[in-house]
Amino acid sequence: MTRNNPPAEADDIAFIDTLKNEYTRVLLSEKITKRAALRIAMVNLLTENLRKPGDKLPAESLLTRRMGVSLGTVQSAYSQLREIGLIVRRRGDGTRVADRRQTRGKIRHFRIPAPGGGYLAARLEKNWIEQETATGPWDDFLGHPASCTAVRRHLTHGNPGGQDIEIYADMYFDTARAPGLAGMQAEELRFTNIRPILEHRAGVKVARLTNRIRLCRMDGATRAGAGLPPKGAYFEISVRASTAQGDPVYFLRWLMPAEAGELEYEDLVS
Repeated sequence: MTRNNPPAEADDIAFIDTLKNEYTRVLLSEKITKRAALRIAMVNLLTENLRKPGDKLPAESLLTRRMGVSLGTVQSAYSQLREIGLIVRRRGDGTRVADRRQTRGKIRHFRIPAPGGGYLAARLEKNWIEQETATGPWDDFLGHPASCTAVRRHLTHGNPGGQDIEIYADMYFDTARAPGLAGMQAEELRFTNIRPILEHRAGVKVARLTNRIRLCRMDGATRAGAGLPPKGAYFEISVRASTAQGDPVYFLRWLMPAEAGELEYEDLVS
């Protein structure tokens, strides 16, 4: 007898079939792990609105079975999507696409309000990991480590009805405190919250963030993030992350074009 899938499960299966095609494309086009490929594929579909805010996502067991991947791969993807605020997970309610009009539980230092409400999400992201040879405020904050590693990011935030916003970011950390992160493939970090990864590999937990913001002007020749920002006025946001004991964990710098609009801070570390 042919089994007729309930409407909700049939909808999930259709979503998973589309996800599987995108996952295969990502996996074949880039040298990344299955976990990273599944996470990136899911971000791609969610930013294309294949699921709306509040919509349920397939259960882990169904995803595992239909995708032909391990449960750990699915759990890792969902965990990172929750970390970057794309999904919410509640006991008894399953996994849902996050409503960006609401305050998220885990904030990465600041958010960019979107016209009409909600917040802009990164639709494209490129990462680099390299040794930092230049000196700067990160060097002073970290205590002049023998080796400093920089994770550089170039993010493109989609702006409905307006021009995309390009964000440039650098995270600096003492290589000796988290050598595993320095040895990672940069694209494995795409669409992740680096802080919990760094905390896990360094064995330390961030307890305090000191945020500073200033207006600066770029000359088109200063390196920042994963590229060279164009000339013009920028918000420069610097973040000093430390432990409860006051020990430095990382120094983070963001650059965002001043004409992009406003930033929203929330004093929360969880």
